[in-house]
Amino acid sequence: MSFLSDDEIICLIIEYINEDIYNYAILLDGEWGSGKTNFVKTKLIPSIEKLPHEIENQKRKSLLYKNVCNKRNSKEKRKLTKSVIYISLYGLKDTEAISSMLFFKILEFSLRINAKILPIIGAGTKAIIDKYGLSALSDIKPANIFAEFANYKRYIFIFDDLERCSIPINEVLGFINNLVEQNNIKVIIITNQSEIGIINTQNNLELKYLLSLHERIDFRSLEQKSKDSLNQNITTNNIYNLDQIKQRVSYLFEENELYNQIKEKLIGRTIYYKPQLKEIVPLIIDKCIKSERTNRIIKSIQNQIESIMLSKNHYNIRTLQFSLIYLAKICKSLDEQKQSFQEYEQIICEIFIAILKVSIAFKKGIKNYEWSENSEYGEICFNDEIWGMQSFKFIHDYIYSSLYDETRVIKVLSSYNTDVIAKNFAHDDPINLLSNYWELDDDFIVEQLLKMKSKLIEDKYATVKYKKILSLLFCLKGLDINPVDINEIFEIMKTNLMQSGGEVETYEEPLINANNLCLTEFKAFMDNLRKIQKESSQKKNEIDINAILNKEKWGNDIYNYYEDHKSYFLSKKSFLSYINIDALSNNLEISTTLNFSDFRRGLGSIYCYANISEVFSNDYDTLIKLNNYLNRAVYPKKIKEYNRKMFIDFLSKTIQQWKPEIKE
Repeated sequence: MSFLSDDEIICLIIEYINEDIYNYAILLDGEWGSGKTNFVKTKLIPSIEKLPHEIENQKRKSLLYKNVCNKRNSKEKRKLTKSVIYISLYGLKDTEAISSMLFFKILEFSLRINAKILPIIGAGTKAIIDKYGLSALSDIKPANIFAEFANYKRYIFIFDDLERCSIPINEVLGFINNLVEQNNIKVIIITNQSEIGIINTQNNLELKYLLSLHERIDFRSLEQKSKDSLNQNITTNNIYNLDQIKQRVSYLFEENELYNQIKEKLIGRTIYYKPQLKEIVPLIIDKCIKSERTNRIIKSIQNQIESIMLSKNHYNIRTLQFSLIYLAKICKSLDEQKQSFQEYEQIICEIFIAILKVSIAFKKGIKNYEWSENSEYGEICFNDEIWGMQSFKFIHDYIYSSLYDETRVIKVLSSYNTDVIAKNFAHDDPINLLSNYWELDDDFIVEQLLKMKSKLIEDKYATVKYKKILSLLFCLKGLDINPVDINEIFEIMKTNLMQSGGEVETYEEPLINANNLCLTEFKAFMDNLRKIQKESSQKKNEIDINAILNKEKWGNDIYNYYEDHKSYFLSKKSFLSYINIDALSNNLEISTTLNFSDFRRGLGSIYCYANISEVFSNDYDTLIKLNNYLNRAVYPKKIKEYNRKMFIDFLSKTIQQWKPEIKE
């Protein structure tokens, strides 16, 4: 289907307004969020209001017309223009509400012309007085007011949100049809036809479900086009699934059929509206992105944004607005934390493309992507992407679950920035060359795998790359391409970890996916690699934390070390046990009061949990040893001695939280 531009739509509607032979209405149809209302208010209405209003000769001569014109200046006499009555039908429950809104809208136009007001009894009086003041009540001439009501040809009526009206579709369209036929007026209806009747279908839904299952309703006698879908898979016990029940309710109660019948009589022309992305995208970017730098970056990929929306057949401007606002939130977090990445522009573009694609998928009801354990970003197969798309788990969490963790976002993007730099500077590395292995020749793959093995033996890969290397090897093993022994590769990784240490966890999504037959084997290898990494880290932590005791400000540095490795110590349910108590006791003996106080306060912050016996369950014996030492010690300096007594009091209370059976 081809769609008209905004200017072409305006030209067609103006032709309709100027044509006086047939009585019919124009329907402007478009999806929710496509910008129909914005187009109508910012482009269509201003264009209509510039049209001259030609009054019939007999009205020109009438006394009523002269009375009205006497109140206008000479300029108004020479040129009268059309006026637009715009009414949203959203939530209106009966046609009387529409009549009331029409009356007050026309009355407002009359007041603008006559500068007077018609006295009305009831709540309407107060509302109008509040708006125009009591002075408007003087010198009222009803004839001048009702002249405007009689002169329908001066007005163009626009009814918006037809699909969200609570009035039955036959009633509201019948009401509009009477306006068109009896008064020969011009009407434009704005709606999303695919949603017609949805609101009323949801009313009394339980009773509709019940009625749709009534045994005396024979759906086989209905239209042939519904026969197959409504009566398929019916058992002798008349048991239906939920989808079948919904189909029956839809056929019995939705108003689409009735709508189509009335539409045939009322609507002379239907215009399908699609936003002009080339025009609207930069305007939406300017509205949502205030940062000049971010604004410039996103506008540089405007063509890609338009291409994505076109390829997904998604023209909902609100989705684009949401995506831009979320990006602005992320950029604000980066600015506030003074995070400026080396590959900032590339990362921002990739983030926004991912946000837009995931947002579109969410709007279409696509199920969220299931990320691998510990993965935070990577190329994933999501929605209808053929070869995958670069995405981030925190984007999916925000769009699908409204979860936003600023610290996590910054940490993940910092890691991703490092990976991007590594890829940009090592584009010829075997890992990068093999990332799209499905496009490569077998001989080239074998050559690169042998190069990768050589680099591993020389310990030239960061340990965080081991996960990706293993996932790549198992992907190729599933294709029966295995020139290197995976067990041998694993032993090389193990040796490197034990000698040099390092992390094997990475935020990056592994290349292997859930459908791969080797996935279970890959996970087993990764579990073993994690165990080796933990053993190596434990030894390294013991060495590192005890080395701090030799530093000048050891009391404060030990607490900082805990904060930097907090997740590790909590997973081990131990902290103090990593410290050599004899060395610590000696430090406390000879330390300054400041170091002693810093260590005491730091330990107080660490062991602050109400369930301390569970959080640090492995530290009970070490706490006893430290408490015994402090009870024996006596410091000559009074302030330091004061700190010792406070320390003992804290340790005693902490130890008492352990259960009696643990103490024994």
